[in-house]
Formats: sequence, structure tokens, C-alpha cells
Amino acid sequence: GFNVIKTEDDKPTVIKSNLQLVCANSACTIVGGGSQIGIQGSKVLIQGFTFRGATSIAVRVYKKASDELKICDCVFASNESKRRGAALKIEDGNEVTVGNCKFEDNVSEQQGGGIYNEGKTRVIGSRFHRNQAQLGAAIFSGNDSIILELKSNNFIENIARSRGPSLYLDEDSRAEIVDDNTGSGNVSKRSEKFSCDGVYREISMSCRDF
Repeated sequence: GFNVIKTEDDKPTVIKSNLQLVCANSACTIVGGGSQIGIQGSKVLIQGFTFRGATSIAVRVYKKASDELKICDCVFASNESKRRGAALKIEDGNEVTVGNCKFEDNVSEQQGGGIYNEGKTRVIGSRFHRNQAQLGAAIFSGNDSIILELKSNNFIENIARSRGPSLYLDEDSRAEIVDDNTGSGNVSKRSEKFSCDGVYREISMSCRDF
């Protein structure tokens, strides 16, 4: 394994080709810096990494970069951003699978503390704990995006300053398969009616438990 400590001025490492980035025993950690990883490659696997302490989007998937990106067995912890997305930002035109990952204590001043999604995304077997954002503390999905599958995830104590503490679906977004998810203690600071352990839909301004 290894630890990489980045400074605020360090530019992100950009993956421009098809690549499998696998860390044995989940023993690789990237700490600090602004943005840590940028993805422009079409077919990319990232497995077994911890992304911690970024101050401007830990992992960013650039627009129309990837039609087969898999992020598995990774930890995103204590990342912060003044922009959309603190831990993982998926821009439009991408298809991404997030599997068996942990998102903990990530804070966005805008949307998507854990995941900000504009693409087609699957999130499976992952844990979202104590993430914060204005909208969509754990996951924000907007801009004609699709949650292809949200399955077997756990949402605990995520806090939205406005709406959607667990999954926020914007007016032009949708979720196709939502199955076997659990949640507890997810709240909206703005109003109890926007608090739920489930899906907030902007089109109906309603929040319903999984």
C-alpha cells in the first residue's frame, strides 16, 4: 500500500486512457489537496482506494469521458467542496457503477455531499454516513440524469440543509430501480416534511422512505 499527501496547489492526477487502478487489501490512501483524481478515460476501474480530505471534489468524472467506469471497494471520507459534489462528481454523458463503497463526513456547500450525479449511475451495496449538502446530502441526481439502480445501500444520519438528505432527484431526473435500501436518522434542517430515510423528488416536493 501507499499514502499520497497532496497540497492545496497540487493539480489532480488525470486518467486519460483505459486503466485498471487496483490497490491490494485496500491499503492505498490519497490525502488532501484540492481535487485528487480526474477521469477522462473511457473504460476505467478504481478499486481499493481511500480518498480523504480533498477541498474541491475528490474524484471528478469529466463530461462524456466514460462509458464503463467502475468504482469499487473505495472509501470517500472528510472531503469538502464549495461547489457541486464533494466526494464524487459524475458529469453528464457518463455511465458509472459505484459498488461496496463508503461515503462518510463529506460536505458540499451546494449539492451532493457524497455523490453528485449528472450521468447514468448504479450505486450498489454502499454506505452513506453523516454527509452534508444544501440539496442531496448523500446523493444528488440532476440535469436529466438517471439512477439506473440503487440497491442494498445504507443511508445513516445524512443532513440536508434544505431538501433531500438521502437521495435527491431533481425535476428532470429519475430512478429506475430502487430496491433493498435502508436508512435511519436522515434529516432536512429546513423542514421535517423534507426529511426522510429515502427518496426526495423535487417534481412533487415529497420525501418518502425506502
